[in-house]
Amino acid sequence: MNNTVYMTIIANNALIKRLNEQSSAFEQLVLQSTNSIQALIERNDLFPDIILLDDETCKKNVPREIKALQSSGYAGPIILVSAEKLFYPPPIVHLKRPFRLNDLSELIELCLSKADRLRRLPQTICSNLTEKEAAIFNRLLQDLGRSVEKSKLLQEIWGYGPEISTRTLETHIHRLRRKIDTDTAAEWSLETSENGYRLVKKTS
Repeated sequence: MNNTVYMTIIANNALIKRLNEQSSAFEQLVLQSTNSIQALIERNDLFPDIILLDDETCKKNVPREIKALQSSGYAGPIILVSAEKLFYPPPIVHLKRPFRLNDLSELIELCLSKADRLRRLPQTICSNLTEKEAAIFNRLLQDLGRSVEKSKLLQEIWGYGPEISTRTLETHIHRLRRKIDTDTAAEWSLETSENGYRLVKKTS
């Protein structure tokens, strides 16, 4: 990592203490910490570049907590720490507990190499997005203003290869566009391009 990267740790005090004590293992990484997603949202501050989320802080409802975070405007990578393998669409990746610091460091590098750094002020997108709709929105937001091919969205969010014929993406895009268009607070427009879709900022 050549530039300063901000990572927020959402975990119990023991894990926060462990990572802070060994922060020298993470070059150019500035660590911040809190004990819940809600506390991070309520800070009303700049979002970090990356989040390390311990599933034990999610009140036994990981999908709901992640959705709350993404609905508040965070679109960056999330490293989800859990004892069991949990499957979520990008930009969420899994880290099995217990883990080595080298494993975490490599995962951080991988996440940051695949995602634009989107540190920005929190903002509401649409509070009623489904998990897949939020995943599509956040993936398009990573390439704001640029088209993301349909095949890439199908592969990254559903795991579908080119041999699978489906209209599920078009169905979800239609519902997502309708929710964005009817949300007076939304700052984005969802456009169809030649081979995919893109998010663009609304002009005043």
